[in-house]
Amino acid sequence: MLSLVRRVALIGARRPYVAIALSLVLVAASAYLLPKLKISTSRRDLVSTTNALQRRTVEFDEKFGYTNSPVIVVSGGSKDDRHKVVDALDDELEAVPELKGRVLGRINPEQVAEVLLFSDPKAFEKGVPEGAGPVGAKLEAGLDGWIGVLKEGLEQGLEKASADDAATKDGLGRLGTMFDALSDELAGKSGLTRIRDLAPSSEKPIADGIDDLGYVSTAGGDLHLVALFPALESDEGFELEPVVSQIRAARDKAVVRAGTTDVRADVTGVPALAVDELNMVQSDLAKTTIASSIAILLTLYWAFRSFRQSLVSFLPLGFGTIVTFGVIQLTLGHLNLVTASFASVLLGIGDFGVHIQTRYSELLRSGMSSKEAMETALLKSGSGLVLATLTTAVAFLTTMATEFTAFAELGLITSIGLVLMLAGAYLLVPPATLLLLGAKPRPAPELPIFTHLESFVKRWPRAILAVASISTLTFAIWLPKVQFNGRYFDFLPKNTESARALSELSKDVTASPFVANVRATSVEEARELAVKLRALPTVASVETSTDLLGPLDGDRMAALGRVVTFLGRPDGAADYAAAAKKPVDKAALQKSLSALGDTLDEVAFTLRQAGKDAKPAEEAKAKLANLRKQVDETDVEAIAALQRRAFDILDRAYRSGRAVVERGGYATSDLPALFHHRFVSKDGSELALFVHPKGDIWDVPTAEAFYKEISAVSPEASGIATTLSEHPKMIVRGFERSTVLAAIFVIVILFIGFRRPLDVAASALPLVIGAIWMCGSMPPLGLSFNHANIVTLPLLLGLGLEASAHIVHRYRESADENGGIGKLHEVLSGTGSAVFVGTLTTVWGFTAMMLADYRAMYWLGLVMTIGKSATLAASLLVIPALLVVFKKVK
Repeated sequence: MLSLVRRVALIGARRPYVAIALSLVLVAASAYLLPKLKISTSRRDLVSTTNALQRRTVEFDEKFGYTNSPVIVVSGGSKDDRHKVVDALDDELEAVPELKGRVLGRINPEQVAEVLLFSDPKAFEKGVPEGAGPVGAKLEAGLDGWIGVLKEGLEQGLEKASADDAATKDGLGRLGTMFDALSDELAGKSGLTRIRDLAPSSEKPIADGIDDLGYVSTAGGDLHLVALFPALESDEGFELEPVVSQIRAARDKAVVRAGTTDVRADVTGVPALAVDELNMVQSDLAKTTIASSIAILLTLYWAFRSFRQSLVSFLPLGFGTIVTFGVIQLTLGHLNLVTASFASVLLGIGDFGVHIQTRYSELLRSGMSSKEAMETALLKSGSGLVLATLTTAVAFLTTMATEFTAFAELGLITSIGLVLMLAGAYLLVPPATLLLLGAKPRPAPELPIFTHLESFVKRWPRAILAVASISTLTFAIWLPKVQFNGRYFDFLPKNTESARALSELSKDVTASPFVANVRATSVEEARELAVKLRALPTVASVETSTDLLGPLDGDRMAALGRVVTFLGRPDGAADYAAAAKKPVDKAALQKSLSALGDTLDEVAFTLRQAGKDAKPAEEAKAKLANLRKQVDETDVEAIAALQRRAFDILDRAYRSGRAVVERGGYATSDLPALFHHRFVSKDGSELALFVHPKGDIWDVPTAEAFYKEISAVSPEASGIATTLSEHPKMIVRGFERSTVLAAIFVIVILFIGFRRPLDVAASALPLVIGAIWMCGSMPPLGLSFNHANIVTLPLLLGLGLEASAHIVHRYRESADENGGIGKLHEVLSGTGSAVFVGTLTTVWGFTAMMLADYRAMYWLGLVMTIGKSATLAASLLVIPALLVVFKKVK
């Protein structure tokens, strides 16, 4: 076995051209695969579907498509300015093929035509004159025919007007509402809010979140929204990027077109966040990789005082990183939001070439030839390198014990990268040294700082241990205050467009994207679920299609049947589509309106004669006069356009009502197309309800209470809001498990490598100190663990031992060569300098991550920089101080 290890370790020294050829083939193949590698922004793929909550969320997305839709938040300026921007957005976005018929910025009758008769059929039935036959044939004449039907109805109701005061007052009020709606439409306003007043306030189909002109807004009314419902199948940023780019391009045109300067229209929603994260992570990946590479190269140059030697030491890092990219493409096929930072991690921890080069220079100074020094350096540093690689790789692999796929992939990728870097060190460092440094290379100079460090440790060993003890105890006091923050949407900087707008949306009870998804197999089941869910104290609001489809009990269904019959023809269905295309005779229309006004005068006169209140008739007459004035001021083309719109709406409302009556109940197909996109499954068999939580859903107790109540009503509930209570616990539980496993495996490996309990304890001491310093420094710095940096706990177990394992290994080697007492100079100036340079490259790898705009990278880099710096200080000061105090070195 040892001979096999020896042959592998020496392949680069004894077969340099074979090693170089093999390395070039691997690098070339990986470089070919690299452009195909994508970064996944999917949050549903961060957790394995073996988790029940995650599985239900994925199943919901498969059934309904990806329902987390983009939203444009319109803020600033006056209300009128925001309306102008929304109007422009509606026009520009509707011009995008993927968004045609999928834009909701302002509610208009066309968007809800199919459900207009369902809000309260009994209310519409009141408009049907007693004993009246079907009027479809008359209404097919267009607006003029509709006015004629109204006139006949008033004439037939003259007798009733004097007998039934309440019914008359109600009917005339509704008639006035219809006149107002038509006037609004001719004036360019939405008549929907008028039509909505026909239904009792408790049953208005669209009320909350709609301002007085039909524009979608937040509950407080200070923001306006444009909701978009593109057909999405994934939350992957690279798949969402084309549609989000189109939305933003249309937005830019709309803002310019609106001509307002104080209004901002931010594109947000989970899809926009995913795209912004993708772009930021790609940029940060390149930025941090370049920055860490430059910092490492400069550190190596400072250590070796030779660009060539620096390049030799850097080769394993570059080789391992590039080949790891190729392995990722062949195996996983992608990086994710967590693993995207692996390159900086690998570049930092892959200090194999430094240790080989340092020992090589040391042997050259002792008089060995270049070839002999290289082979000896490979063999003497080999056990330390293998031990450090094993402990670090095992620590990373323990992350696979968590239920979070993202962390498991990070552990697997980094472990593979470590092995590849070790292989690169053995393959490339020996031949590169011979080719770049020549047959008689100049050894790297010793670092003067370590001569001073050696003197400092010899002089003040007990003071070093005292300071280390006091500072460690101080940081330990803060450990109970370390918390976990599960707000993973905070990874984008707050000034990012999507993050800024999402922060505003999150405050609104009807617009927040953090919802629970509930499934229903019928309209009636959805209605029952909505009632139960709205009664829960943890629920702020429920989005449901049943708000558009009013309940149809026996009386309501009968009323709807009478309305449908009234709107039909004696011989069958009315053709209102044809009525929409009828030519408009403005003069005839004006005459009909005047005649209708005369009839209202008669109604008012009849009411006065009967001693009744004539005010409702007079108010209806005034509203009719306003409509007449609007008609007088409007050209024929605009009136014809209104006729087309009005009868298209009537046609769709009539056909939808007729289908429900014939069917005897609702079907998912009865929803308007726009809302069908929102609520109906892809196969049309199910309806979705979206439940908004009350309070801060990121607060674990709040999220737990919400999920408990929701799941009691619907055990199959899914979505972001149901996972926020469980994910933090899963993460903490998983990393507690992986940290314990890492500790066990690391100790076992150290025992296998050192076989002495004291050596194992000495190697582990800097790790304990570093972990306490790292975790204890977080509360006073305002930091907490999150989805990104909690991985540092098991990582530090592996990375923290890298430096100390080399120090202890060199001490033992020096003691064996010097009668049981090691030489402090060899431990510090020899291996200590390599440890310092190697660990410094690790620190730079993590420090470079702090240049990232993406907060996940930044926080991981910051916490690991603290941890690695602490373990380095403990390895170079505490272990040598202990050796001096116990007289193990001289």
